[in-house]
Amino acid sequence: MTINNTPEAQPEATASVQVPAPVPAVNHVAVKQSRDKAQYTRQQTGHSVIKHALLGMFVLWIPTIYYAASPNHYWHA
Repeated sequence: MTINNTPEAQPEATASVQVPAPVPAVNHVAVKQSRDKAQYTRQQTGHSVIKHALLGMFVLWIPTIYYAASPNHYWHA
């Protein structure tokens, strides 16, 4: 039994295959655009905890409960 160490007899090294990273999904959000093609986005404002605590009794705190449960709203003092 002979061992042949020539480069032709060596098993080829497995080539490292680089798998491309998955492309993240892009959420296309409609943005308001004026006649001059400027894009506008509305600045989000919070809801006052003090106002809702003091005036909530008149509407049975329904908006307060909604704002507290909704992920699209936040509170400020």
